[in-house]
Amino acid sequence: MPSSAIFPRSWHGLAGADKKRAATAMTRLIHEKAYSIDQAYEDTVQSAYEQRDLLGRTRSLLSKLRSVKRKSELDHALLGALSELSEEIHRILG
Repeated sequence: MPSSAIFPRSWHGLAGADKKRAATAMTRLIHEKAYSIDQAYEDTVQSAYEQRDLLGRTRSLLSKLRSVKRKSELDHALLGALSELSEEIHRILG
């Protein structure tokens, strides 16, 4: 059964969800009593939603940081947090 028969057109591509994985999850929800909606969410779109959220937060943080003119404007705790953030960014990006 094509995913279009299961999901409305507006759901296709929802948060980067893979249509085949979403269709599989729907089938499992119908046929497997032990398979939960929470598990289906985790198996399909959770990661995409988390990445979309992180992207929004990153863009917001960038906007705020761009308004900082001098390091002296920032308090010690914020400088420490920014240093930790920088380390994590370097770890991820290499």
